[in-house]
Amino acid sequence: MLKKLLLGVGFLSGSVIGAGVFALPYVFYHSGWLISSFYVVVFTTIVIISHIMYAEVVEATPGEHRLVGFSRIYLGKFLELVATIVSPIGLLFMLTIYLVLGEKFILLIAPNSHSLFAFILIWLLGTMVIFWKTSQLAIAELIGTVSIAAIMFLIFGYGVRNLSGIFNMPMANWSLLFLPYGAVLFSLWGRTAIPPLVRFFRDSNQIKLINPSIILGALVPGVLYTLFIIGAINLTAPDVAESSVSGLAAALPVGAVWIIGILGLLAILTSYAVIGKNIHQTVIFDVKQKPWVGAAIVGLVPLSLYFLGFKSFISLISVVGGVFLSIEGLLIAQLWRKVKLERATWSWASAVFFWILVIIFFGGILYEIFYH
Repeated sequence: MLKKLLLGVGFLSGSVIGAGVFALPYVFYHSGWLISSFYVVVFTTIVIISHIMYAEVVEATPGEHRLVGFSRIYLGKFLELVATIVSPIGLLFMLTIYLVLGEKFILLIAPNSHSLFAFILIWLLGTMVIFWKTSQLAIAELIGTVSIAAIMFLIFGYGVRNLSGIFNMPMANWSLLFLPYGAVLFSLWGRTAIPPLVRFFRDSNQIKLINPSIILGALVPGVLYTLFIIGAINLTAPDVAESSVSGLAAALPVGAVWIIGILGLLAILTSYAVIGKNIHQTVIFDVKQKPWVGAAIVGLVPLSLYFLGFKSFISLISVVGGVFLSIEGLLIAQLWRKVKLERATWSWASAVFFWILVIIFFGGILYEIFYH
């Protein structure tokens, strides 16, 4: 039982840990440790609740479905259309985020390269790995998770030698009160891992381990993120970059910079492949389009978004977290409500959880739309 629990926790944690961590030092340093820590605590709780809700929906529904499929079953035509639009578009923006971040890692490895060359290179490499076999992607995802974890420990190891950055960090910058919303939610969200997690425990006859694995799987990234934030801020303060990558070249030995650049590139490419494959399959199986249409979308849309001006790492993460992931959160809450009503298990406590999520996610959507 313990082994299966640890496998479940590792799988969910590995799915959660990704590009979002590189936005957190900037957010913490500029919003202040008090405001940012508040967001981490609140959103860790919200994400745990949302993932448990989604797991209950997955468990209650026969067959294998994605968010679009669940919406078709429970929510009707309009919300199915919303899910069909929001899920792939949000993922396409995620691909753009990984391209922007990948460009920074390439510049760590080859600092004299032109930024446009670095971007085109990461786009070409990322587009190629999307079409790897699915069996290869499972290994790739593990490599990506290990690479990001190694970067976090490496930066913490160097950064903890001098704690002046953390001690000089402001407590709260109230003018940037809402800055952490999208970035923190993005860094903690792991919705796509819930269906395979439920299937794993269902096939193992260990359904009771789903909720503990979700809780622990959300807490583990928070611990690793804390180490990374401490290290990155100490190394780069007061000039903490949006991606927390750019300032590392001046703060670390050349060998360490190269290692971080190579590990970061591996992490970016593996995550890019997994997300791109997800979009490609959604276009084919959920939207019912031909494979070449999916290939064109995953290949050209992220490139187009970049050249249309979506180049700011923090802005991209804020929009994806604050708008697209918040809409996903609203859909999950509504799916869960439908399942509870069908099972006749809806109660006043269910209503409280439901409306808390609706208020927080809807508020975040309104803020990000009007702010950006």
